[in-house]
Amino acid sequence: MSIQVIAGVSARTPVAAYDRAKRNLDLLRALWNYLLNSRTLTIFRFGPPKRLNAILPGPLHTLHLHDGSLVDPFWYEPKALVTSEIYRPDKEWTHVQRRAASILSRLRSIKYRADIEAALVRYSRAFDNHDLNAAFSGLWGVLEFLTDSVGAYEQLISRAAFVIADKDRDFVRLLLEHLRDVRNGLIHEDRERTNVESYLYQLKWLAEVLLRFHLRNGALFASRSEAARYLDLSLNRDTLRLRIKEYRRALRQRG
Repeated sequence: MSIQVIAGVSARTPVAAYDRAKRNLDLLRALWNYLLNSRTLTIFRFGPPKRLNAILPGPLHTLHLHDGSLVDPFWYEPKALVTSEIYRPDKEWTHVQRRAASILSRLRSIKYRADIEAALVRYSRAFDNHDLNAAFSGLWGVLEFLTDSVGAYEQLISRAAFVIADKDRDFVRLLLEHLRDVRNGLIHEDRERTNVESYLYQLKWLAEVLLRFHLRNGALFASRSEAARYLDLSLNRDTLRLRIKEYRRALRQRG
């Protein structure tokens, strides 16, 4: 399905107006793609590499005044859409729209809403990329952002593993360590991987798990960094009970 989208914005310059409109549209598109992408988990796929997003930007973007007159400049996408990339809504599309509206409503209760919106947009833009190695690097940045662990690999792995079920946590730690090596090879050694698409799907699943954590629990925290520090808590239930007991004792002693 190909549709024309019109966004109304106000800004001091054409570039600022375009950036604001594109970000708002990209947020809505990010929610749709997040909901569509997270419906399935693909480990292996045959055929040539393809962009992961179902809903992609059109080839041309123009800016107009209220009277309809065109404002220079205009913008275009460097990679044109091909027929196979045009999304065809299925019977779930109405459900996707309802869930996107629900997430937008939930975002209003999160104090660090701007950060989560930025993470969603970065997630979606990574999957707009034809170059899957670049998409992988972009998505790794989303993981760093959501765990507030830029450049701190061990912290990222520990915090990301916290939100995984107990029975799967050891496997996910090993997976993250391997994906970290893939990322370092891409960034520091310019070492491309022929099977990067499989790694990208694995990283996609982890990014979606962390996005769900923030969307479901974000209202409990004052900031993204506070939410990330919560992921440093012990995974041992006995240790947590002991800490609760110690904190209660400390509160009593301080009146």
